[in-house]
Amino acid sequence: MGFRPKKRTQTVTMSEGSDWYGLEIETMPMSFDTWLALTASGASGLTMRDVITAVERLSENVVNWNLEDADTGEPVGTDPETVMHQDPEMLTEAATRWVQMVVGVDDPLPPTSDDTPSLPGVSLPTETLSLPPESSGELA
Repeated sequence: MGFRPKKRTQTVTMSEGSDWYGLEIETMPMSFDTWLALTASGASGLTMRDVITAVERLSENVVNWNLEDADTGEPVGTDPETVMHQDPEMLTEAATRWVQMVVGVDDPLPPTSDDTPSLPGVSLPTETLSLPPESSGELA
């Protein structure tokens, strides 16, 4: 008898201020090979190829979303082909949020408050060091 893990999902939500705010995309968790491929760029950020790969992988992992057709109000399908025919800016932002969720990059922190006093400056004592005696060039 083997171990059968529970099926999990993740919900990608668009940030406030986004043109896509309110869109929620339920996805399967990102696989390890996808994670490796998308985090290979490290701190330098996502390359255009990374973004394309992220959008492709996201399209394959959509389980459900609240996207409706702008004209008819009908729900938009979640199969990869239908997902890939959506607005490129929306998909790019959604894929970027998906990657950020997985690698743990949160939205920027709020600015620090002004009600916390600064630490006082610290002055460390200094002294002038003398030069070491000149060596005679002989080894001991």
